[in-house]
Amino acid sequence: MHTLTFLLLVVLCLQGQVLEAQVAVEQSFRTLGVRRAAPKLFYQLGSKEVPLFAGDAALSASYQAPKSGKLELYCYVPATDPELPPVKVTVAEATLPSEGENLVLIASIQNTNSKQAAPAVALRAVDASIEAHPLNTIRVFNFSKRKIAAKVGDEFKEILVGEEAFFAYPEGNKVWVKIAAYEGVDTGWKLRTGGPKAISPDKRTIIVLSDAYPTREDPEGLKITLRNVIDNNPPRPLSER
Repeated sequence: MHTLTFLLLVVLCLQGQVLEAQVAVEQSFRTLGVRRAAPKLFYQLGSKEVPLFAGDAALSASYQAPKSGKLELYCYVPATDPELPPVKVTVAEATLPSEGENLVLIASIQNTNSKQAAPAVALRAVDASIEAHPLNTIRVFNFSKRKIAAKVGDEFKEILVGEEAFFAYPEGNKVWVKIAAYEGVDTGWKLRTGGPKAISPDKRTIIVLSDAYPTREDPEGLKITLRNVIDNNPPRPLSER
């Protein structure tokens, strides 16, 4: 009797370990808005509609990815006929590259021509595993329409449009950043933003660069908007999942 009970306990423990392993390697993603928080978006997880939040100042909570690994975002816009329900409109699609954790960067522009039109949304999905973005490093994304020269700590790198670069953490809890944009042959490089940015040792940081909104002081939007986001909950290495 005791032997049978022991065997049942062993089987249950093994089943629990298998289930934990299945949950651990489940594909997931977090979001971050580029330049502004994303509008009200949704995605489908099986038969369930999931609201998606993407702020521009902090990473979102972790979302479970669709089994296909393909993320299709949609929103609802008012129907032409006010008597009819809102219309579902797909606004962007992306394939998640990592089997573990991913980062989905969401750049959106509200359509000002019509309140009934869906926003223009662009997605960039990147591998956010600890292997792809190690601890004590800064990952800089260039969403500007201009080439960027970035000095982060003592390192200097050029970042092409739509590309990214990595920089090592310096000692301490802050890093000095200088960002210049290439304005063409006649103007050359112009310093557009910079200053000390917070970092957290044994964590990792994301910096997102984008073109600033036009203002009275900067009517052409030549400045660069910089968002400095510390990832305080990085994933475990894939080998440990």
